[in-house]
Amino acid sequence: MKNRRSPWLIAAVVFLVFPVKIAAGQAHRDGRWTKEFEAGTKAYENCDFAASEIHLRKALREAAAFELGNERAVRTLNALGMLYVTERRLEYAEVSFQRACAIAEVWVGRENAAYAECLHNRGVLAMMRTKSNNYDEAEGLFRQSLQLRQKFLPSDELDIAASLSSLADLDTRRGRYDEADSFLQRALTIREKALGSHHPAVAQTLNDVGLLRAAQGRAAEAEAEYQKALDICRKSPRPPACEVAVTLKNYAALLRANNRAAEAERLEAQALAMALRSTKE
Repeated sequence: MKNRRSPWLIAAVVFLVFPVKIAAGQAHRDGRWTKEFEAGTKAYENCDFAASEIHLRKALREAAAFELGNERAVRTLNALGMLYVTERRLEYAEVSFQRACAIAEVWVGRENAAYAECLHNRGVLAMMRTKSNNYDEAEGLFRQSLQLRQKFLPSDELDIAASLSSLADLDTRRGRYDEADSFLQRALTIREKALGSHHPAVAQTLNDVGLLRAAQGRAAEAEAEYQKALDICRKSPRPPACEVAVTLKNYAALLRANNRAAEAERLEAQALAMALRSTKE
């Protein structure tokens, strides 16, 4: 007599094994996406924009292997968009942000933190594109993003600090210094609480305070903020080269405006050397 296997038993075995294979495949793809996304982010922090774009595009291809509306695609498109903003490739940035927002809106809706990130990044792009003092579009997007983040995230969430910093940058450009100062102090408090007072993200906020003080004509205070930011970065084991270079350039601009050209040239040389070194690492 032949040993016949029950059809339901076969189906049960397939049901048990197949999901395991699917899960294993997804885990493998997730590992590849994570590797490329983190490499792209690291390269961006080190000012190696060419390498960052290569890794992020690979991460986007890996994200496409997951189901529609997957968070990985939104995160990768937003990261690519911010890279293009930094490189002043604004048309490319707009396409990336539009795709990220479309995915987030269709598949997860507008009432969530993922969509808030898209709004925030569109605000950054709008601010970059403004040729006059009319920053209304950027401010509207930043405020919508902040409202959503405050609704769905804890009050000490770093994304909220990012929104506050962007609003402060906008207000500094518009000459609304009291508002900018309030936003920056709130952002600084969040970052120090979440990351500690010697984290590079805190140094980035101090750089922004320095820009505000310079705009206010308070040169000595601006210089002190830049020095504090650079001191934090010098003590950090892996400071983000791009952020350090930006602070050095801002500090140099302050020195030039105050007839200290020789000191400014030294800082500019340091910024250039740091940017060149980071692309070779």
